[in-house]
Amino acid sequence: VCVVTGTTMCLINWLHAHPPALSSAAVVFVLAVMWFLAPIYLRHIAVYTSHRLLYSAVCCVAFAALPTFSVLGRPAEPACLVGALLLGEAVGYLIERRLRLAHLKHINAPPAAATVASATFPPSPAAPPSAALHLWTLEFADADLEAQYVSDRFVATYVPLVLFCGAATVALVLTVVAYPASLELNAIIASGVSIVLCARVWTHRDVDQLRARLLFGRVCVCVVTG
Repeated sequence: VCVVTGTTMCLINWLHAHPPALSSAAVVFVLAVMWFLAPIYLRHIAVYTSHRLLYSAVCCVAFAALPTFSVLGRPAEPACLVGALLLGEAVGYLIERRLRLAHLKHINAPPAAATVASATFPPSPAAPPSAALHLWTLEFADADLEAQYVSDRFVATYVPLVLFCGAATVALVLTVVAYPASLELNAIIASGVSIVLCARVWTHRDVDQLRARLLFGRVCVCVVTG
């Protein structure tokens, strides 16, 4: 933690001493789209809640602490990025809640034989599916069910995450081609995306995907803080 914090402070000081050339407002739009999608993907791939929230908090602090890099300046530039991140968190919450409720409905669906029998002997009313979810974290109340769900989700989203990182890299390259002044900033972001991609490929080989999920979340936090 001390090493990562020290590295971050050095990077902030260096960027203030050597501010990047101002880029077009379109660069902010591209980055805002990326940070809008980031928390949605972190939820979709079942990253730990603590890791995701720490990632979002560090990003918001960085948006406020780092020097401006576009013609928008302050407060419009950090406001756009923070707003995109928070909007992505809200949209991701709704998407994840819908997916988890659909999963509960699927596993609680009675077999065909039970459906026929229930026509004669109606079952007692069960608790609504939402009662099995924690309100804020959206984790299942059943620990075994939660472990199985996040493990399956983490494995199933391997290919989409790799494609997402690839698409993000292409978007950064195209942004540099269109706006050469954004080279330094996009190079830093591209290096972080590359580390995340390598970490996901590495953790995919782990037999214990719950452990792999924990390690990958830690890498994501280290990337955004370092």
